[in-house]
Order: sequence, then structure tokens, then C-alpha cells
Amino acid sequence: MTHDMNWYWSQRGTTMGPVDLAELRRLAIAGSIMRSTWVFGPAQASWVSAESVEGIFERVVSGSTGTPTPIPAPDFDDGPAFAPAHPTPRSTATTASGASPPIPESTPNSTPNSVSGSVPGYEPSLDSTEPTSRFCRFCGSVHEPFAKRCPACGQSFAVTPFKLEPRIAEIICRSAVLLAPIINVASFVVVGLVWGFGAADARIVAEARETMNCLLTLALVFVIAAILGVTLAIILIGPVLAAIITVALICYCIVIGIIGIIAATTERPFKYWWSIAFIR
Repeated sequence: MTHDMNWYWSQRGTTMGPVDLAELRRLAIAGSIMRSTWVFGPAQASWVSAESVEGIFERVVSGSTGTPTPIPAPDFDDGPAFAPAHPTPRSTATTASGASPPIPESTPNSTPNSVSGSVPGYEPSLDSTEPTSRFCRFCGSVHEPFAKRCPACGQSFAVTPFKLEPRIAEIICRSAVLLAPIINVASFVVVGLVWGFGAADARIVAEARETMNCLLTLALVFVIAAILGVTLAIILIGPVLAAIITVALICYCIVIGIIGIIAATTERPFKYWWSIAFIR
């Protein structure tokens, strides 16, 4: 079995490749290629299922006789039901025999140009020294070599050194509320940093916004308590009232912080109580 860079496979109605047989085996181990996936090799005249090609999937040997265990026929749920009668070449890349690989007919589940993410009018030249077209690491669709975003799924190709997970962001924000009576202004700084690092994630932005509104509400109530304590100090009611409000704020931070952290770790919906929407 040859290992030339002339192997192709079908993914969502799009012809992917060329790659060598070792790369097909790596994709099969990673789960990107199933046994029912259509593949096209340099010595083949039509598309065949991946499980019928020796070297992509390991054969299971039964008993001591050494006879391979038959593998059930594929259901072809990710490729065409049959190979085309009149193949049409997809690109200028050719197989070892000199002929371009035929494109398998798309299934009803595939949507050309939208799901497959093919780039209209873009045909890489074999004579050029520039890189040929590449495949999106998120959805597998083809894109131009220097594209910044995938034309199919919209994911950015930029390599980010740090990515904040939404659940971790929720735990950090709600911990900032829990510790607000101790760290005070630092709570706003922590939530602001979470907002900045997770600005590309709508879930993180929503959590940071709600947490900031809760902290602003707590700050407003604390200021009101301080004003009451000063203005009503002459009749001794102000300091007592201010102390009661302060204790209530501390209890609120502890209770809402613990409940919020538990909700974040268990993926349950959560909402800050009595929070004023200063930031929308």
C-alpha cells in the first residue's frame, strides 16, 4: 500500500486532501475519519469506505486461528451512498496515475459552499511557491493559506496564548463577590480583568457585567449606610442603622457568593439577587 501524498477523504460533501496514508491513520485514531468515511487513493478508480483500505484501521483478529473478524458494512452516514458515474475533478492536484480524484455526491445533510466552507474561485497553483490551501482545525473546511478566520464556522485562526474558560470565569467573578467585604476595591479589579481576558466570549462578558452590577449595587448601599450613620449620629440611630446594613451586606456577599460558586461548578443557571443594572 503506497504512502504517497495522494489520498483524499470526503467530509460533509467536501473533498479533503491530499495527504498520505499515515495522516489518514492519524485522523482515524483522532476520530475525524470513521469507518464509513469515503476515501480515494492513488491506485483506485472510485471512492471506497475507509474500513476497506488496509492500514487506516487496525484489523481485529479473533481466536487462535488468526482469521480477521468481519467488520459490519458501513452505514455511510457521512458520505455519499454510491460513487459518481462520471467523476468531476475538484482541484488541480492529481493522483499518482495523473487523474484528479472524483468528488463524491453530497448527501441531503451536506450544504455546499456554506457548511463545507469552500473558497469560491480559489484554486492553489502547483507551480507557485506559496502555501497551498489549508483546512480549518475547528470544522475541517478548506480555506486560503493566509485567512484570518474560517469562512464556514467563523473561528479565528489566531493563536491565543491564554484562553479563559467560561466556568472558571464564573467562579472567579462570584468569588470576588464572596470576598468583597475583605478585598473591597480589588473585587472590581478582578472582575475587570476577567471581562478583559474573556471579551471574545459572550458568556464571560455577560457574567462579568452581572457581577460588576452586583458590586456597584453593594457599593451604593454601603455609601447610603455611611451617610445615614453620619447624618443621624446625633440621635444615636444612625450608627446602629449603619452597622445593621453593613452586617446585612456581609451576609449577602457570603450567601450569594457561595450559591453562585456552587451553581458555576454544577452548570446551573444563576442570577444575582436585588442587583441594579448599572451596566447594560
